[in-house]
Amino acid sequence: MNDNANPLWQAGSFAGMGYLSMYLAGKLSIFDRQGHSWKVLPVILPLLGAIFVGVSRIDDYWHHWTDVFAGAILGECSHGQLLLLSSGLTSTF
Repeated sequence: MNDNANPLWQAGSFAGMGYLSMYLAGKLSIFDRQGHSWKVLPVILPLLGAIFVGVSRIDDYWHHWTDVFAGAILGECSHGQLLLLSSGLTSTF
């Protein structure tokens, strides 16, 4: 196991891919209730890529599972903050 292992790579992976996933969800209008289930696939693929990065880090013994989990939580929190700031929802406060 790597002693210099930190969860920042995983956080960046989840933040970037999570933001890309939500961007695609907005552009494809997957929440419009028209029943086009094929639109979900391009939205899920970036998140599956981030999960694949995390699993490969654990499988290659580069990171402990807690490092990957902490990175995923950090990434999703920063993705949520970026999503709020870029959507303008915080401009009323």
